[in-house]
Amino acid sequence: MPSTPYSELSKLRDEVAKLKAQLFQTQAHNRLVLDSAVDYAVIIADASGRITDWSAGAQRILGWTKQAMLGHPMHHFFTPEDRANGIPEREIGLAVSQGRADDDRWHLRADGERFFATSVMMPVLREGSLLGVVKILRDFTERVEEAARGQQQLQQLETQFQQLAESIPQLVWISDTDDNDLYFNPQWHEFSGLQPISLVGRAWQQFITSPEERARITLHRSQCMAEQTSWQDTVQLRNSEGVEKWFLCRALPIRDHAGKIIRWFSTCTDVNAMHHQSGKFEQDAVNLRADAVDRQDALDTSQFDLNKSNVRRAAAEDQVRQLQKMEAVGQLTGGIAHDFNNMLTVIGGGLHLLQSRLARQDYDVDKFISLAMEGTTRAAQLTHRLLAFARQQPLSPEPVDLNRLVSNLSSMLQRTLGSNIHLEFVGHAGLWTVYADFSSLEQVLLNLSVNARDAMNDGGRITVETGNVYVDDSYAQQEQLTPGHYVMIAVSDTGTGITDEVLARVFEPYFTTKGVGKGTGLGLAQVYGFAKQSHGHVKIYSELDHGTSVKLYLPRYTGDAQPVERQVVSTYLTPVVSSSECVLVVEDDPKVRIVSLEMLKELGYQVLEAESGMAALQLIEVHPEITLIFTDVVMPEMTGRQLADKVAHDHPELPVLYTTGYTRNAIVHNEMLDRGVTLLPKPFTLRELGTKVRQVIDHARR
Repeated sequence: MPSTPYSELSKLRDEVAKLKAQLFQTQAHNRLVLDSAVDYAVIIADASGRITDWSAGAQRILGWTKQAMLGHPMHHFFTPEDRANGIPEREIGLAVSQGRADDDRWHLRADGERFFATSVMMPVLREGSLLGVVKILRDFTERVEEAARGQQQLQQLETQFQQLAESIPQLVWISDTDDNDLYFNPQWHEFSGLQPISLVGRAWQQFITSPEERARITLHRSQCMAEQTSWQDTVQLRNSEGVEKWFLCRALPIRDHAGKIIRWFSTCTDVNAMHHQSGKFEQDAVNLRADAVDRQDALDTSQFDLNKSNVRRAAAEDQVRQLQKMEAVGQLTGGIAHDFNNMLTVIGGGLHLLQSRLARQDYDVDKFISLAMEGTTRAAQLTHRLLAFARQQPLSPEPVDLNRLVSNLSSMLQRTLGSNIHLEFVGHAGLWTVYADFSSLEQVLLNLSVNARDAMNDGGRITVETGNVYVDDSYAQQEQLTPGHYVMIAVSDTGTGITDEVLARVFEPYFTTKGVGKGTGLGLAQVYGFAKQSHGHVKIYSELDHGTSVKLYLPRYTGDAQPVERQVVSTYLTPVVSSSECVLVVEDDPKVRIVSLEMLKELGYQVLEAESGMAALQLIEVHPEITLIFTDVVMPEMTGRQLADKVAHDHPELPVLYTTGYTRNAIVHNEMLDRGVTLLPKPFTLRELGTKVRQVIDHARR
């Protein structure tokens, strides 16, 4: 039976109802999407420029509600000067005529505050007819202000660098990647008789006395630059008075945040007096100085790597990252240069005095040897603290009971702090276990205790307290932490307290309020670096004339392993060495290899040596008496890790002890040593080598 007109009308009404419901759902969905983009202001206007829609993001950024703005022109959020110049109308006209209008300028909020925004306006068309325009705007005020601050910091850094270059006695110059000279310090003027500005663009090689030597040095320097390695040469230069002098010249690459070389930093140090000395002792002294220069090169490289690492972590935008890098260089350069120059003065002075005494057969030289050794020890400690601050010190974490650690350390702390300091320990019952580097934790606790003591000139009380804490979402977001369970250890004193101005800078490297010679300014920087590298947090609370409390938070350990019982050892016991124990030293640097061999012989071990991984594998096959492999990590052709993997496959019973001067290599991942890896960082002392070798051999025999 055919459908009646009534039934057809009913179906039509149902279809219309469905279409209306679908349209409503689509409009609701589009509104939800539009209002979800709260970081963007989306403003829709009709063809006359009057507002017809206003997103939630527009209300958040500009301050006006949708009801307040509907029907009004867009003039409201343009500045008075832009309205007077017809900018709103010009932007609408450009969008209609060109299909798009991009704009970056200052705008107004509802409360009258100005903010910088970047925006785009586009026409809304239907079948070629103009219905209106849509403007999408985003607040970029913070980035603009950061860029302005960064530019100011960059200018300050350039001024600081120039002051530093002008204050040192060396000849300093900077060249580009094509070896075109860009900068000379005033010392070049004194040497050459030419103004520094007159030297720029002129090759420094013009002062080399011999044409043949000039060609050789130019070729050597060019090869080093092509290979992106540091350059060093002893060069004879002729000054403005025609006097020829010998200089030790070096060039180090300066890289951008991406690792690309952008400049070469070069220096010339006067070594004329050294060059003209003769005899065996002079040769020994030259070798020792060369070793010192090698160490300085390594430390300089570590400094540049550290600066770049700090910049890359702190920045979100390329331009801001570069500015922060330059700021970090400015903060560190003065302090590092001061400390390392002091240490090199001690080392070099001790060696010069040693040479002078031996030259006249005076063998009362123990104190000069002690001076040089003390200087190298302080340099190694400074490097360790810098790497800890930069979170590049490889850590070997293990389950640690903080109550047990503090209890074992208390007697040594009391002796260190002195009799006028009362040390009190308040351990929390049921304290959770943490997963951290044991030795670094001991050093952090010692640093905090010494700082607390120094804040109490007339003595006082230091309280070390532990506890379990929970960090909620709000505090975690504020301090850039992961919410969850943490173990807290606090060191509190009854000292003078810290002002707000000083408190804002206490974690900066080389910032200290202590007198000259009483502090390096790296203690709290090291604590900060260790906390962050351990995925923890450090916070300081202080009140003037009442005291200070430093609280360190470390994540709770939830694994199955139990804390290892470790005691604080204040005296060194000579390890018991069997006459049958043999150590194979694998090191590509002949000087380091010689020192390592002699130190192991001094400890009583038999020794074998190999200059490469392949040579070591050949020795292992013909010397079954080898007890331990002591290998460098970074070597050509076959790395120490590759050698260890091969040995583990063919001789699984043979233990391996790594050593390296690098912080990032094949045995370190995510800033932690790989599981099962034992590392002795360079430089190391006889005591440290003996202890570590004994530990590895004994552990392998269990």
